[in-house]
Amino acid sequence: MKTTDQQGNGGKPTRTPERFINTYFSRPYIYLSILFLLLFLFGPAAGFFQHFLQSETPGTDFNEALLEKMSKGWEYQWDNRTTTDGQKNTDEMMLPIEKEWKPIVYPLNPPERNGRNLLFLRHTIPAGSWSEPALLIDGRGILLTFRAYVGEQLIHEFGRMNSRGEGHISGISSHIIPLDIQHLGQTLVIHVFSDYSNIGIRGRVYIGSKSSIYQSIVRKDINKLVIGIFMVLIGLLDFFSYRHNIKTTGAIPMFGVLALALGLYTINVTTLKDVILFAPVFWFNLYIVSMTIIPVGAIGFVWQTFRARPGNFLHRLWILHAVYAAVCQLSFLLALYALAPISIGTLLLNILRWLLILEMFMIIGIISWDAFAKKDAQARIYLCGFLPVILAGIHDSLAGLDKIESSSSYVPWAMMVFILSLELIQRRLFIKVQNRLKKYTAQLEIKSVEKEELLRDLHDGIGGLITNIKFISEMGRSSTSIPEMKEALANISEHSSESLIEIGNFMQSLDEDDTDWPILEAKFRQFGEKLLASRGMIFHFSADIVDDIKRPDPVLFLNLLQIYKEALTNATKHAKADSVQVHLSADAANLRLSVQDDGIGFGKSIVHGKGLANMKARAQKIGGALSITSRPGTVVVLELPLKQNHP
Repeated sequence: MKTTDQQGNGGKPTRTPERFINTYFSRPYIYLSILFLLLFLFGPAAGFFQHFLQSETPGTDFNEALLEKMSKGWEYQWDNRTTTDGQKNTDEMMLPIEKEWKPIVYPLNPPERNGRNLLFLRHTIPAGSWSEPALLIDGRGILLTFRAYVGEQLIHEFGRMNSRGEGHISGISSHIIPLDIQHLGQTLVIHVFSDYSNIGIRGRVYIGSKSSIYQSIVRKDINKLVIGIFMVLIGLLDFFSYRHNIKTTGAIPMFGVLALALGLYTINVTTLKDVILFAPVFWFNLYIVSMTIIPVGAIGFVWQTFRARPGNFLHRLWILHAVYAAVCQLSFLLALYALAPISIGTLLLNILRWLLILEMFMIIGIISWDAFAKKDAQARIYLCGFLPVILAGIHDSLAGLDKIESSSSYVPWAMMVFILSLELIQRRLFIKVQNRLKKYTAQLEIKSVEKEELLRDLHDGIGGLITNIKFISEMGRSSTSIPEMKEALANISEHSSESLIEIGNFMQSLDEDDTDWPILEAKFRQFGEKLLASRGMIFHFSADIVDDIKRPDPVLFLNLLQIYKEALTNATKHAKADSVQVHLSADAANLRLSVQDDGIGFGKSIVHGKGLANMKARAQKIGGALSITSRPGTVVVLELPLKQNHP
């Protein structure tokens, strides 16, 4: 049945939960996002981007545009020279001492730092036949600011630095540094400043032609970028879907928060983002936001999905992370504008990393308990989605330690699988809510019909009795005969008693706790004994009701009682019977009520009278059929299919 809910808002339909769910499942946004993902994921395989980014040298194929990795042969020395007065010697700042160069396997965090913030790194630029040579320092960049020299020529500078080479954080970015042909084979010297916990080259360094560098970046990062955009879209769509809930209840969808944060993080680890938009401060802020918001979304999702109780441990931990994220972001913003040392933000970020590790174990423990002990389907989906993240993390860690040979990172793919598994959990929960809403709507419709039936019964039953009382009272008041007045008073008393009984039955039918089979059975027995015993008639009652049968609803309860009372009343008034036998049976599918007397039967006027017509009407109202056999002895039988009419 189709219903429309409206409020006093100009006749516009309200955004009910059922309407929201139907909109969510029918909207095309999610499918457009998936189409977008598939198009760009398989685009590179089809050669789309190779065609888009043609090599600047005619006839050069992409496979020939190779990059050379500058991984071995790095040397370092700390810049710790001072003048006699203890100040930095600005004249010699750019002239490292030749004999102090030391080899290093990886140009990041050399030993013996001892609080120093200035570092020299050098490497011989490979000689090659590149037409437009350039250096690529990929997405992880150099921490934090630096100047690059070939000989004494400054070829690149990043960040705000003074004459001594000191500066402060200016964001983090990848770098493409153009070279001249004469630079090939010469020594590259990089002067680095960092008051961060890490110092040096965090990214990988390559040399090649500009065209090969750009093609390599696109080929390597396009999938990651699209996966990141896909997760951001999923997060934004979740916020869009919940916008009404946010306005009314203030509840924020944690799935949307987590998807958005993971998407921004995935975009941030690419080099392609810097090619599209070179904005180191902007990307650095997004990195901090995503890093601090990921645990907020992860813990919030587990709390909302598996432990949705305010004030419990997960809820308090979520609040703590939300506050912690704001503090981290504020500390790094102050560091960007040189209003606070970056060491504070570094400490907060390192604490956050350790918390993330511990909390991941905690979350996996909670979800595993629900998955295996409670056999929760949502928890099992969560574990299946999280397993690829663990495997991809192990793979990338082993590749970073040179334990396995691999140039591919599967973490973005694993993150996408994880987000899709959470989306599946969300959809299952939405379907569950949708089913509950449909059931609740059906129950409301049944209650509405029951209410109308009860009100109609109240009008026909009690209303008729009160009308009779009023009519008899007027007759008694206008009568001058004492016997007539006594008769009127007796009738008034009888009708008043019947009215009280009707009111009691009606009030009892309003309370579902009082509409049970044992109570109905007791009502049948009590009414029969009271009515027949006062007339000297024999009353026999038996019942056969299945124990686990569903309780009768108020309409069924009241109509069964009225049909039964009418049948007994007819037996006492018209059948001239000596005994009445009543049997009530009910199981999960059917109900049968029989009232049999040993009287002379009903005349035609009784069979076609209003009382029996009312009984048949009540039987039809509850989906049953009433049959009456009247010959010497009368049998009234009501048969009702319970399963179809009273689910």
